[in-house]
Amino acid sequence: LAFEAAWAVTNVASGTSEHTRVLLDNGAVPVLVQLALHEDSNLREQSMWALGNIAGDSPRCRDLVLSYGVVPRLLPQCESCEQPRAGTSA
Repeated sequence: LAFEAAWAVTNVASGTSEHTRVLLDNGAVPVLVQLALHEDSNLREQSMWALGNIAGDSPRCRDLVLSYGVVPRLLPQCESCEQPRAGTSA
């Protein structure tokens, strides 16, 4: 159920700035940061997509996401992701 909820949030965050504001007003960012550290790789990935969509909405949203210290916490997750092999597309 958490994956489906993160997927829904990702889709809402890809909408208008008003949609993103509603997510922010309801505390989505700290929850997504925690989910992005979850043991389930699919849930981690979906949560990172949602955070990226929120951060991409505006400089204010970007700064808010960054204020949760999300980059240093997520870098190890990204480094452990499977890398595409040379000569193949991602």
